[in-house]
Amino acid sequence: MNHDDATALHVEFGLLLGDRLLNGGSLLVTQVQGYACYGEHRHFRIEPSWLEVILFDGLLIQHRFELPACPVEMRLLRVIESGDERMPLRQEQVFNSELRMGVHRSADWESIALDQHTLAFRCTPLRV
Repeated sequence: MNHDDATALHVEFGLLLGDRLLNGGSLLVTQVQGYACYGEHRHFRIEPSWLEVILFDGLLIQHRFELPACPVEMRLLRVIESGDERMPLRQEQVFNSELRMGVHRSADWESIALDQHTLAFRCTPLRV
């Protein structure tokens, strides 16, 4: 399929730190704004008010299909533990990256540097 005829983009990806795979999966990028979460939710309760706080440890991706390139925003978040059970967990943003992913068919895995991380990906244009 010619990428000019595409209405969606299938993206397989892996986010690495050095040789360690942190998150991976696949996305179907369509003309409808999409969101994806890869990681785990963690929560704790603060007493005496019983306030429950939910934190996310992982990768958040926002995406939308556009020609010739799709806007993709990636945020990597991590939960930080103090080591003291009496202290609440807190969340930190490791990086926030906005990029445009060209609509194309990957011949092999491609990669780009994001902060100290590497995003490996493979694209396939689709007509949906």
